[in-house]
Amino acid sequence: MNFDFLKFKKFVILIIFVAISLFLKSLTLLFGSNNVFLDLKLPFEEGEKWIVTQGYHGSYSHNKGGNIYALDFSLPGEQDYGKPILAAADGVAYTKEQIK
Repeated sequence: MNFDFLKFKKFVILIIFVAISLFLKSLTLLFGSNNVFLDLKLPFEEGEKWIVTQGYHGSYSHNKGGNIYALDFSLPGEQDYGKPILAAADGVAYTKEQIK
């Protein structure tokens, strides 16, 4: 069975947009039915395509406190090293240094 990278890439993009939609829906549930509008952007340069490596309630580090609804993005291998870290909205972006 061959791995179809194009189908996988489309699936990852779909998952990102579903995750953002669920996040926006959760804001509506938290703050009532008022129209909630946030100027959210994907946290990387326009035109780049990243992979979600850990989603909501992820067992590695998204299982406590303010991290339970966090999303982690990465590029294959070490392609993301040295890339700018951007926030999806006004606020703080976190990074973690991986020690080899």
